Amino acid sequence: AALVQKVQNCLKEEAWIKNPSVEVFLAALRRRLDACVDGKLANAVTNIHVKREDKSRNLDREFYEKKLPELCKNLQRMTMPVFNQMLPDLIKAVMQEMSSVPDENCRPRCEARCPACGSICYHAKGHSAAKHNTIHQPAGLAGHKWFRKIALVERSCLQCLETAVRMVREDGARVIPFSEFDKEYPEWDMPTSNEASAIQMREWIFFRYQRELVDYFNARRAGQKFGPAENMPTAYNHDRAQLQARLHNTLRPKFPNEDAWTQFIQLLKTF
Repeated sequence: AALVQKVQNCLKEEAWIKNPSVEVFLAALRRRLDACVDGKLANAVTNIHVKREDKSRNLDREFYEKKLPELCKNLQRMTMPVFNQMLPDLIKAVMQEMSSVPDENCRPRCEARCPACGSICYHAKGHSAAKHNTIHQPAGLAGHKWFRKIALVERSCLQCLETAVRMVREDGARVIPFSEFDKEYPEWDMPTSNEASAIQMREWIFFRYQRELVDYFNARRAGQKFGPAENMPTAYNHDRAQLQARLHNTLRPKFPNEDAWTQFIQLLKTF
């Protein structure tokens, strides 16, 4: 009940009264949760972000009239003997509520991974698009090796398609050209050209952390042996400062204030 009251009290804050919007409400809610309840939940609330690509719809009104009351009902139904025990269920409830929003820009992302390189589908969860799609990454990032070798695969699905690589399935029983990717994986679109900058961070990680990747997969996949990529493209060694600047320009606008952005950066440094 106390947590529900904090949610409702955010609507009474002076800042929200003067400028009633989703962003102001979430900022107020985050401050209250961070000060009185739990910082992890505050950070989770901060990540609820509404894009206004469709100017004709009043997303603020939809949020307050439909989503917020339902969220409060879910909170009221939850028992709170120990908040840390309740937190995963609460976050799950929030994610479930956001998953039903008609606007796909507001939903969590699809969790399907490319079966050939492991990159996650970039569509919304329950997306209307007929097939999954992604920005394909070097397959070695997902622990894929060249057939009968220990070397991690340095190419992405798109590069494999462009260089006529063949997929080896069922331990050599079937060999399939990458041009038949969509036939082998009918739930996925064919790999297509993407902006080069969209994949550069993953290429740099693959280039920079070969030893760590090899150690990771050797430790977690019993009975298999992994080694560094044999034909690492030097083009993967992108300029770190440029990558950082690009990430900052992409991510910073998604955070409501400098404090939230600083906490996000500090969280990244813990990994």
